[in-house]
Amino acid sequence: MANRFTVHVLAAVAEEEARAISKRTKEALASAKARGVKLGSHREGHWTSERDKKRRAGLAKGRDRASEVRSKLANEAYRDLLPEISNLVAAKLSLRQIADLLNADGHRTRRGKLFCSMAIKRIIDRSRQ
Repeated sequence: MANRFTVHVLAAVAEEEARAISKRTKEALASAKARGVKLGSHREGHWTSERDKKRRAGLAKGRDRASEVRSKLANEAYRDLLPEISNLVAAKLSLRQIADLLNADGHRTRRGKLFCSMAIKRIIDRSRQ
């Protein structure tokens, strides 16, 4: 059974070993850099491997899917407001005025925040697609 002294000594040994590993790693990287070796993502061909191509394709697919989901949720959230917004646009109100009117009527974005002119622009643009 370890007492406080034993635990303290073991912690000190572990701390010293971590310091030594760090020092060796820094020295090895500095030596490699001095020899002209390119490290990390600067290496020639690092971003052109087949594995990386698959990784990038997966990321793009995920982003596309997430974008579709966000658009669908936004369309559903503002479906009821769209006729009112369209009428205000037809009445030649500015985006800021439309946002102010919606906020005054107690409407909020789907995240519970106040409308701003950019949110109104995005709703209008999305409805035209």
